[in-house]
Amino acid sequence: MAVEVLDGEMVAFLGSGLSIALASRGADNAPHVARAIGCSVERGRAVVLLDSAHGRDVLADLRANGRIAAVFSQPSTHRTIQLKGADATVSPARDEHWQLLARYRAAFDAELSSVGFGGGFAQMLTRCEPGHLMAIAFTPDEAYVQTPGPQAGQPIQGTRA
Repeated sequence: MAVEVLDGEMVAFLGSGLSIALASRGADNAPHVARAIGCSVERGRAVVLLDSAHGRDVLADLRANGRIAAVFSQPSTHRTIQLKGADATVSPARDEHWQLLARYRAAFDAELSSVGFGGGFAQMLTRCEPGHLMAIAFTPDEAYVQTPGPQAGQPIQGTRA
């Protein structure tokens, strides 16, 4: 069941220039983490982009079990949320995903520049060779506040947790 937190404000937040980390687990429960390089929300599903060259273990886990955790953090404010899902699917990027990557790269560059990391830092973090960009779609069924402070770890209203 999708969480009820993917309202207009949350969709806008997820699509802004955020630092995004994806986490998965293998059959042995070993964790794997990779940096995502873009996000959008399509028909109630979060779609995150990943460079397959830097996320092989995460992609293998998602293909095997579909369980994902995605953390979205705004560097300038430290506002952070976590979404979890159990139905992640992996597919090669389509043209619109490359366009999403370009928009994300510009927004992430502006966000990082606002905290003193300019000079192409976002370009370096979001570099992806043709054929390596993957789209991971999942239905969030849990959502948590992860902003540092007394509310960290609390479920966001509308989540089943």
